[in-house]
Amino acid sequence: MDPSNYGSGGPLVDRPIAVLEIGRTWHGFNERFGSSLASVGVCHIRPMVPGSVGIVDLPSALKPARIVVCYPKSVTHPKLAGGVETVTDRYFEAMASRCILVGHCPDELRALWGYDPMVDVGSHTETQLLLRIALDPAGHQDLVDRSHRMLQECGLWKHRIRYMVEHCEY
Repeated sequence: MDPSNYGSGGPLVDRPIAVLEIGRTWHGFNERFGSSLASVGVCHIRPMVPGSVGIVDLPSALKPARIVVCYPKSVTHPKLAGGVETVTDRYFEAMASRCILVGHCPDELRALWGYDPMVDVGSHTETQLLLRIALDPAGHQDLVDRSHRMLQECGLWKHRIRYMVEHCEY
């Protein structure tokens, strides 16, 4: 993933898509939050067919989004994940686009960043929390900007490879 392909969509408050779900989704998200988002007219885009936004279109899809929903496979398809929870490129792509990440933060991402770069949203979350973020995202701009800086400082493959070479025995 080359972060230069994912330009900033500008300030969160100016972005027309409040909530974007792409790729592998957790069906519980729409069940829990879909009707609440629709009831207040929030623009919530979700694919009819999982994975329908191709990699060529991904930077364009992320740029107008305030919030990107991210769950690891351990949440969306726990049997297929086999107990493994890992961060995927989607998290980094959303950070490169300066989007608010909502969903579940894998432990390895929290350890790598030194903080939780996400808003934890699950079956326990009050719908009002997501509505407040979708309608007034400005309060999360600092978190988004901090995560974008962290991506540039330590989240790219060039940083990870350097770390592995310095810390791994051959």
